[in-house]
Amino acid sequence: MPTRVDDLLNSLGPVRPFRPYWRLSNAADAVNVYFSNERDYSQRLTDRVTVFRSIETDEIVGCRIKGVAEIIK
Repeated sequence: MPTRVDDLLNSLGPVRPFRPYWRLSNAADAVNVYFSNERDYSQRLTDRVTVFRSIETDEIVGCRIKGVAEIIK
């Protein structure tokens, strides 16, 4: 069993490259999409759309769309 943080991280194997992903939250009635794993901040555009922007570059790295149940109908 690893005793140091470095040993633990090394025991997990190589780091996999980032892959864009999305997550649906039924409780929040929203979908979050991430295109990059950069540290980000959120910027609300409308009551339904929020974008996530890179702290370093301000580029859009993801978004949140609320009200997806209504869109699906």
